[in-house]
Amino acid sequence: MTRKKKSKIREMVTLLAIGAVIFIVALSFSFVNKVKDSILSDTLGNISEITVQSAEKFSLFLEADRVKVEAADCVIEIELRDGFLEKDIDVVLKHLYEKYKTSFTFILNDGRVYKLDKRTKKIWKREINGIDFDRYGKRGVKGPVYNSMTGMREISTYKKINIPEIGEALIMKSRDVETLYDEYELSFYDGAGYSYVIDILGNILFKPKNINSDKDLNNFFDILYKENTLQEADIVRKDLMEDKTGIRIMKYRGIKRIISYVPVENVEDWYIVSVIPLSEVEKASNSIVARALFLCLFIILVVGIGTWLYLVSRTKYEKEIEKIAYNDSLTGLMNFVKFKLEGNKILKDMPLGNYAVFYMDIRNFKMINDVFSYKKGDKIIQGIANELKEFFPKESLVARVSADNFVVLVKYLNKDILEDDLNDIIKRMSSNRYVKDMEYHLDIYGGVCCREDSEKNDVNTILDRANMARKYAKDSKSKKLIFYNKTMSEILLREQNMELRKEEALRNGEFIVFIQPKYSLETGRAEGGEALIRWRTNGGYISPGEFIPLFEKNDFIVSIDKYMHEEVCKLQRKWLDEGLKVFPISVNVSKRQLYNPYFAEEYIETKNRYKLPDGLIELEFTESIFFEKYEVISGIVKKLTEYGYICSIDDFGSGYSSLNLLKDVSLGVLKIDRLFFENLENNKRGDIIIRNVINMAQELNMKIVAEGVETFEQLEFLKSVNCDMVQGYIYDRPMPVEEFEAKYYNIK
Repeated sequence: MTRKKKSKIREMVTLLAIGAVIFIVALSFSFVNKVKDSILSDTLGNISEITVQSAEKFSLFLEADRVKVEAADCVIEIELRDGFLEKDIDVVLKHLYEKYKTSFTFILNDGRVYKLDKRTKKIWKREINGIDFDRYGKRGVKGPVYNSMTGMREISTYKKINIPEIGEALIMKSRDVETLYDEYELSFYDGAGYSYVIDILGNILFKPKNINSDKDLNNFFDILYKENTLQEADIVRKDLMEDKTGIRIMKYRGIKRIISYVPVENVEDWYIVSVIPLSEVEKASNSIVARALFLCLFIILVVGIGTWLYLVSRTKYEKEIEKIAYNDSLTGLMNFVKFKLEGNKILKDMPLGNYAVFYMDIRNFKMINDVFSYKKGDKIIQGIANELKEFFPKESLVARVSADNFVVLVKYLNKDILEDDLNDIIKRMSSNRYVKDMEYHLDIYGGVCCREDSEKNDVNTILDRANMARKYAKDSKSKKLIFYNKTMSEILLREQNMELRKEEALRNGEFIVFIQPKYSLETGRAEGGEALIRWRTNGGYISPGEFIPLFEKNDFIVSIDKYMHEEVCKLQRKWLDEGLKVFPISVNVSKRQLYNPYFAEEYIETKNRYKLPDGLIELEFTESIFFEKYEVISGIVKKLTEYGYICSIDDFGSGYSSLNLLKDVSLGVLKIDRLFFENLENNKRGDIIIRNVINMAQELNMKIVAEGVETFEQLEFLKSVNCDMVQGYIYDRPMPVEEFEAKYYNIK
C-alpha cells in the first residue's frame, strides 16, 4: 500500500473520528437541553403541588378555628338567652376553655373586652375605645394585628352575634402568628426557598423566618413591578384578582426565581406565595451538563457513568417529591392520584388477574368531628387506615380519597371469598377500637366493582362503578356492602337520557295529566280528584317512580310542579266555562319549591290569571317538608289559604308525624297515608290512634282523606271511623283527562 494511500486512509479515519466526536458532542448537548427542560417542568409541577398543599394546611387551621367559633356561638346563645350579666361571661368563657382547651375573646359594642387567661384561668376585662363594628362582616378572619396584652402579632377568626338587651358583639378565637407560621411554613432546597402569605394588594401579612428572605419588604408587588416588565407583573396581579393558582419564573431581588401562588380557601383575598431561586433548581441539571461534557471525552464509559449518576439522583429526587405529592399526610397512605396511577399500571401489567376496587365511607363522619372533636376524628381515620393496611395483602393498593373515603384495589380468588373478607373488615372497622373511652359504633358501608364487571379495563371506570355501588349501599337499609352490576349502569344511562330530554319533553307536551278521583264516604260520589303526572314517550309511559326522584335531585321538579299547577288551572277554567259543577283538584308541591322566595306569589298569579273561584285548587305538601323548614312553610300555607287555596298535608303518618302541625298550620285537608291503616287486624292500639287523629282533625275543621285504599275491609274500617273521603283503586285508578271527563263530567 502506497504512502499516499495510507495517508488518505488516516485522513479519512481522522475525519470520521472528528465527525463522530462532533456528532457525540452535538448529541450530548441536545440531550442536556432536553434533560434541563424535563427537570424544570417536573420541578415547577412539584413546587406548585407543594404550595397547594401548604395553602390547604393553612386553610385547615383557620377552618378549625371557625368551627370552634361557631360552637362557641351556640354555647353563648344558650347561656345568655335570658339577658346579659358579666358573671355569665365568666361562666361561658371558662366552659368554652374546658370543652375546647382554648381561649376565646368576647367583645361588646360598647368596647368592653373579656378574655380567659390560659395561665391563671381567670377572666380579664378591659375597655377599648373606637371599635368600629361596621368593619366586621357576619363572620371572617382579621389580622395579623399586634396584641398589646400579649406582645405578639395575632390572627383572629370571628363571628358577629346579637345578645339580648346588649346588641351586637364579637366572639373571637385568636392564634399567635409565629406559631401558626411555624405549622405551615415551607422551606425548599436546604432553606434557599421560602413562602409568604399576602393579600390581594400584595401586602405581606406573614413574613418568613428564613434568613434568605427580605425582612424589610412590605409589599410583594413592589419588587415584582420594579424588576419585571409591566406585562409580566400584571399577569400575576390579574391571576390574584381572579383567585387563580399559578407558577412563573420571574426576576425577584436581582435574580430569576420560581414564584408559585395559591389562594387560601375560606379566607377571601389571601394567598400563599412560594419563592425559590431558579439557580437552586438548575443545580441538578448543571451537574448533568458537566457529566455530559465529560462523556464527550470518555464516550461510552462516561456515558454509562453519567447516565447512572443521573438516574440515581433523579430517583432520589423523585422519591422525595413523590412522598410529598403522592402521600396522604394524615394516614401515610398513598393519595387518590397515586392510587389511580398505580392501579392503571397493575391492570395493564396483569390483564388476566381477578382485581376489584372496594370504595368505602363512614356515615355521618362530619357529625363525629363536630361532636367528639376533629382530633378524635383524625384518630379514627388513622386507625381505619392501619386496619386496611394490615388486613389486605401487601400487593394490594390502599388509599385515602378524601375525608372519610378510602379505596382498595385487591386481587381475589372468587367473589364469595371477596364478599366475606370485605364484610369482615367492615365489621371490624365498625367496632371503633381506635379511640379509647369513645362509645360510638361506626356505620361503615361500601361498594365493590370487579374488573370482569366493568365496561373498560381502566381504574377510573372501575372506581366510578364501585362508587356507584357505594351510593346504593348508602341508601340500603339492610346491606353494608353492595357489588356493582350492569343494571346500575342501565339505570344510570336511563337517568342520563331522561336528564337530556327533560326540557324538550316539557316543551313538546310529553308530560300529561292523569286524575284519580276522591270519593265521599257519605254520598258515595266523586267529590274531588288528585292530578298526577305521567311521561308519555314513543316507547310508552315512564313511571313517575323513575323520573320524579331524578328531577328532585336536579331541581327540574320545580318546573314540573309549576306546569302541573297551570294545567289544572286550565282544566278548571275550561270546565267552568262549559257550565259544569266542578270539584277541587289537588296538585303536589315539592319541597324544592320552598327555596324559591316567590313561590306563593307565582302560584297566586297563575290562579288569578285563570280567574278561578276560591276552593277549586288544593296544594298537597308532604309531611317531611314541615320538619325541614317549619317557619317558612307555615307562612306560605297561611298566605295561600288567604288567597283561596286549599292546603293539605300529604302522607300523614308515613314519617314521624307531629301534632303541632295540626295545631299551628292553617291546613284544610289531612291525607292519611295507607301505612296508617294497612295492618289494623288485631291492632287495637292502631285502631285507637287513627280514630282519635280523625276525630281531632275534624274538630279542627279539617277534611280527612285516606289514600291508597284497595280493599273492602279498609273501606269499611274508614267508614266506621268517620273518614270523609277515600282515594284508591277500591273506587278508581288514575286516568287521562279525557277519560276522567267522560266518566265524571259526561263530556264525550
